Amino acid sequence: MYGYAANYREYAVIGSTYGTHIIDVTNPIEPIEITRIQGAFSSASVTHRDFHIYGKYLYAVCDQGESSLQIIDLSNLPESVELVYDSDTLFSRSHNIFIDTLTQKLYSCSTKGFDTLNNYWTSSLCVYDISNPVVPTLLHNMNEYIPNTHDIWVNNDTAYINCPGTGTLVWEFLNVPSQLSTFSSYPDFGTNHSGWKSGTNYVFADENSGYDLKLVDVTDPSNLELISTFNSDINPFSIAHNLMIKDNLVFVSYYHDGLQVFDITNPLNPERVAYYDTYMPENTGGYAGSWGVYCFLPSGNILISDVQSGLFVLKMNFEQQQEIQVQEGWNMVSTYLNDSELSASLFLEAILDEVVLMKNNLGFAFLPFWAYDGIGLMEYGEGYQIKVLNDATIVVNGVFIAGSSIALNTGWNMIGVLSQSPLNIEVLLSSIAEQVVLAKNSVGTAYLPQWNFNGIGDALPGQAYQIKTLSEVQLIFDE
Repeated sequence: MYGYAANYREYAVIGSTYGTHIIDVTNPIEPIEITRIQGAFSSASVTHRDFHIYGKYLYAVCDQGESSLQIIDLSNLPESVELVYDSDTLFSRSHNIFIDTLTQKLYSCSTKGFDTLNNYWTSSLCVYDISNPVVPTLLHNMNEYIPNTHDIWVNNDTAYINCPGTGTLVWEFLNVPSQLSTFSSYPDFGTNHSGWKSGTNYVFADENSGYDLKLVDVTDPSNLELISTFNSDINPFSIAHNLMIKDNLVFVSYYHDGLQVFDITNPLNPERVAYYDTYMPENTGGYAGSWGVYCFLPSGNILISDVQSGLFVLKMNFEQQQEIQVQEGWNMVSTYLNDSELSASLFLEAILDEVVLMKNNLGFAFLPFWAYDGIGLMEYGEGYQIKVLNDATIVVNGVFIAGSSIALNTGWNMIGVLSQSPLNIEVLLSSIAEQVVLAKNSVGTAYLPQWNFNGIGDALPGQAYQIKTLSEVQLIFDE
């Protein structure tokens, strides 16, 4: 599983028994397969393909049959791609690859091939120079120095190498390769499988039933320190596979458990914050389900490769909390958080004893003292008037949706502020200013665009505003 973005379009790269598939996921609701590139070995017996991208080039390998290294030029997407290199001269099979873009090197784990005399050879790790992207050349064959290697993460010549049965090795590949450290004493020591580094945190997985993920402090690469361990806590036989880290979130393809996401902002206490189960049969542990993940698309969408079910494109929205201050008497309020099940009573739950009346723009009311609710579910983006007995704080939970919009009707509207930060009301209404007669806040202070008068200043999150328009328009929040 890999991802690629260019010219405001996004693509998923996924392997199959046939070869490499490139799928346009710019509109994730309607993914479109742009092309498929047949592997040098294409067979039902293929189980492993791996990918990495350097610049405009996609590097593809396979770990079965008479395969090859393929390099695919992506520069003409979405119209076409071009296979510019397809050779087994350097190697025929590889289990995993990783490209250090800073130093222009490709690392191939569990590499296999045939020499000029057709003698079969294997290597735990080979390093190739790709400064000329379509003419890779061998730099180092590390088979003599590094044991069985499954995966690797490299940045600026410092490599964290996953060696099943040995642990994590840290090597430096600047000029003459040298080993910096070995990390082999930790809980749930097993088949050290894959890892990812972000800042001073390195997280790796042992591909064994029920084994924890490990979070390691790598401030000093020569002296790694275990900080914490964590897992999905779904099944005693659950197995973590591949992972990536973005913005202190660890995205793990967790086989039967699907996608599991952990927040490591506090490295001492990783917390699971999201998941999506891609594996439909009963979860019993085992090597089926989600086994590839990519989390670096500009949209924030997450790509998952499921062994049985194929490609998943996921969007993750975090539930947040907003506090809205109201003062004794009348207020106009709104929330920038979306909850499809948010009712008037739930919105006011924290201050229900203080509420005299709540009403919407049409005059429908919620009267808690009389147990009467004429509002029901609240409309996202709409503002509401509330009368309270004393100063109080409304607490709302929901999801913030960036770039939302509100449809305004001709005449008077009461709108919310769908932004997490204050917005100058002139800027907010600039795209519809010719249709705006008047905007005012809860105390009657006005903005009159035709008179270039702004008595409101900023539209504030949590508050609501009345707006009179000459026609139906769409108000867009750019945040």
